[in-house]
Amino acid sequence: MGNDATRILKSAIDGVRLGPPLSDREGRLPHVTVYPIFPARLRGGPPPLLTLSDGRDGGALIEEVSCDDAVRISNPLDIPLYGGESECVVGRTQNRALKHGVLIPPRASRYALVNCVERGQPTRHGKGFAVDAVCPWSIRLDKMRQLAGDGRIEQGRVWEQVEGFLRRAQVSSPTLDLCAAFEKRRQDIGRALNAFPCLPGQV
Repeated sequence: MGNDATRILKSAIDGVRLGPPLSDREGRLPHVTVYPIFPARLRGGPPPLLTLSDGRDGGALIEEVSCDDAVRISNPLDIPLYGGESECVVGRTQNRALKHGVLIPPRASRYALVNCVERGQPTRHGKGFAVDAVCPWSIRLDKMRQLAGDGRIEQGRVWEQVEGFLRRAQVSSPTLDLCAAFEKRRQDIGRALNAFPCLPGQV
């Protein structure tokens, strides 16, 4: 098992290269340095692919289904869509986060497994979702540890992690909504993202 993990990690690391270090030129994030990652062996430019957020702007649908631990993603476009692990989808029902990364081929629909990140909100079937943010690293790390253990993510532990994150962020939400913390910090998050824009070819 150890040798297999080493081989996988080596293959992943060999496939990328680091760009030059970047700092916030306006000095608002003086202790942050970002190293952009680029593919080391990519020919002909990056493959055509849209994020789930960009795809939704182009007409893709993210819909509630009859079970609480999945959503249906319909892609009407001629280009694949990718939803990242722990990406949050929000709407007039329980906000959710993708359990795993999901690839939706052109003009196709796929079901994506999700966790609830808004414990106090009732489910309203048939409602649609938008794409908002990504779970913070503390929650993602706990989910990965669970997957590495028995291959399952316990919903109760996700709710505990969400409540802990809201306490640390000093955010009050009547429905214990993870995304309330992002909403409160939206301007700060926007400034940080603008300070480190993605470079051409960056992954």
